[in-house]
Amino acid sequence: MPGVAISVSHALSQEWREYERTSTTVVNAYVRPIVERYLATFEQRLAERGFRGRVLITQSNGGASSLPTARARPVHTLESGPAAGAIGCASLAGVLGLDRLISFDMGGTTAKCAIVDNGMVQTTDEYHVDGRPLRVPVIDIREVSAGGGTIAWIDAGGALALGPRSAGAAPGPVCYGLGGTEPTVTDANVVLGRIDASRFLGGSMPLDAPGAARAVDEWLAARVGLSRARAAAGVVRLADVKMALAVRGITTGRGLDPRDYTLVAYGGGGPLHAVAIARELGIPRVVIPPSPSTFSAWGMLATDLRHDLVRTVLEPLEATDATWALARYAEMQQEVASILPGEGTPLMHRAVDLRYVGQEHTVTIAVSDLADWADLRKQFDDAHERAYGYAAPDVDVQLLNLRLTIRFAIERPRLPRLPRRTGPKPAFETRKVYSVAAGDFVEHRVVPRRDLLAGDTIEGPAAIEEAGTTTIIDGGDTLVVEEHGCLVIQAKAG
Repeated sequence: MPGVAISVSHALSQEWREYERTSTTVVNAYVRPIVERYLATFEQRLAERGFRGRVLITQSNGGASSLPTARARPVHTLESGPAAGAIGCASLAGVLGLDRLISFDMGGTTAKCAIVDNGMVQTTDEYHVDGRPLRVPVIDIREVSAGGGTIAWIDAGGALALGPRSAGAAPGPVCYGLGGTEPTVTDANVVLGRIDASRFLGGSMPLDAPGAARAVDEWLAARVGLSRARAAAGVVRLADVKMALAVRGITTGRGLDPRDYTLVAYGGGGPLHAVAIARELGIPRVVIPPSPSTFSAWGMLATDLRHDLVRTVLEPLEATDATWALARYAEMQQEVASILPGEGTPLMHRAVDLRYVGQEHTVTIAVSDLADWADLRKQFDDAHERAYGYAAPDVDVQLLNLRLTIRFAIERPRLPRLPRRTGPKPAFETRKVYSVAAGDFVEHRVVPRRDLLAGDTIEGPAAIEEAGTTTIIDGGDTLVVEEHGCLVIQAKAG
């Protein structure tokens, strides 16, 4: 069958669960012709422009792959953009000297969050798209329908609702003036003065503020008997709560305390809402990286070349030993060498999936040294007790999968350092911005981010404006500019 792209399950998902493997293979076959055409055109245009470098494609596991691998396994690139943002946060953790971060990416349709612990992003081996399970390694991302284009509406009971419908990029929010009619989160932010309609995208795209106001009046305020400002504030508050619930789901929902973490906010909408979300959850510190609206693209440059392998074994743990494990991991490493030849010395991460006999769920345990294989039983009991509140040391343990992650380090970009101020601060403007916390319009300092230097301090309330977004801080919040240009905000307790 010449010219027909073939997808085979053993090359895409090398662990048991036949329905999930079938679903993964079908999705890969469905998107593969589209991705192959796109990448072929992309490669051709690069060649026409004289590009002679190497093309790498970001994967959903937070690593990069070669172009041929991405063509054959496009299912492994789903959610690669959000994954790159989380990897960017992991890289930023090293720059800032922080161990625990929550990545928070608010774009036009959804908001996404993930956990970074000790510089490592948590991953999962199963992901769902439109209800279809995909058995591929992916950054463990929690997603919620609360983006800038998410539509606000009044439900049958007369209550304000938000999503899941979105205006997307076309026609987009009403304020874009491209044909949108229903109010969105972005429209609410414009009505409240949180986004300056005359300075959107650095002034290159003035927004239709009167149109946004009319949409809020017609679709929301008039239907529930609220003022325009109160209705718009309700939209912003509802978005904040929905996004806070997503962050709570990946922290307290997994036994983690959000107060132990720093929230890193990016995307076009993240800085607008980050401090309110942090206050909702008791998170004491928020970081806004440089160029937050394109931070995920920067994160792509911080990825390593990576390949994940899984082997399903279904053996009693007691029937295995370090010699047995060494032989099987060596076989897996040889397979990676055939996929990524000539890449140098890799960094390897081994892990196993274990469960008590008779259970459905598993616990993944890192194997830092094969010499410690005999200690896996105790490590599993301890990890199971942390995750589920109990251990069963008298029950046999089954080894389901061997996991091997191979990384080849790639040179990463470095954030330049900002100079420190030697003269007086430039004068700033003020404008009235609705404060959801105060319940009214409050005079805010308006500070262009380009004017900020390392060590500068700003007391809230203030709006820090840049081409792609605006950072809002309230009264009682303190912002300090870190030496690499990150905005570090100490949020006042709620």
